[in-house]
Amino acid sequence: MAAAETMLAHAAERHEQDWDEAIQQAQQLAREIEAQTNPGHSAADPGGTAYNTRYQFAAQAADPDEQRYAEEEQRLTATELPHFREQIQQAQREAEEELREHVLHRLREQILVARQQLERINDALARLEFHGERYRFISQPAEERRAFYELIDGTHRIGPGSLFQSEFYAEHKEDFDQLYAALTHTPQSEREQRELEHLTDYRRYLSYDIQVTHGDGRTSNLSKIIGQTSGGETQTPFYLTIAASFVQLYHIHDRNGRPTIRLVAFDEAFSKMDQDRIGATLDLFQQFGLQIITATPLERCEYLVPKICTTLVLTAVSDTVLIEPYRNYDARLELIEHQC
Repeated sequence: MAAAETMLAHAAERHEQDWDEAIQQAQQLAREIEAQTNPGHSAADPGGTAYNTRYQFAAQAADPDEQRYAEEEQRLTATELPHFREQIQQAQREAEEELREHVLHRLREQILVARQQLERINDALARLEFHGERYRFISQPAEERRAFYELIDGTHRIGPGSLFQSEFYAEHKEDFDQLYAALTHTPQSEREQRELEHLTDYRRYLSYDIQVTHGDGRTSNLSKIIGQTSGGETQTPFYLTIAASFVQLYHIHDRNGRPTIRLVAFDEAFSKMDQDRIGATLDLFQQFGLQIITATPLERCEYLVPKICTTLVLTAVSDTVLIEPYRNYDARLELIEHQC
């Protein structure tokens, strides 16, 4: 959109201002020359002088009988004005095409792709049951941008002709004019700059939630129950989502058993989960064939060790780091406890 706005602004400012200034100065000069016949008028004409200087125009600015300014006005009206108008119209057409192809259609395509990706994640989640519950992503138009969302969603109906002369534009004129004005407005503050970025970010046109299907068949949205559940229960949908997202990212189910990357890295994972939920979550990742690499505090290791094939303990020793298997570290701790 910035390219379209710049193109249109430059064309309008460069051609319209030059033309308007030339005409205005010529008209002003004609009025001042006529007024010079009245007593008390200054013989100097700053408007004519400025025009002569800027455009290297040879005419007597203070001559009340000077006809060259009127002739110049007629010449500009007959030759230059149509040329400038055509350039402005061309810039407007290019700006309209930029708006149509690189903003409206692009946003619609990105929103459709986002929803398709959610459905692929839901396909992976549909195969899983976690503690008697199932999870799936849902999305809907964001309320604060619903009017713009419906506008963008229907842009495929614009057709090949002029956007501003289309039936689609006539049906959505108020919303379209509001969106167009916001997109072409030059931000005057950081807040306005952020708002402009949000208008061109497809993620801002959707609101997301996770639907939980309970063992008894009831459904509820995570956003509604998140304050009523424990930290471990809150983290469960997160890890389910991460697992399904990596399955979709790595195209695991699309490769028909062929090798693919399956690494998933976490930092301080499962910090609020109890042992049962940690074990169930790790089993979930194994069902997907994903390999976890995680860093976690020592107090969580005992929960992870039974489910992870390799567990190492890193201990800072002076300027180096001692790396040893967890079983050695654990055995040493047990020995120290018995000696005490």
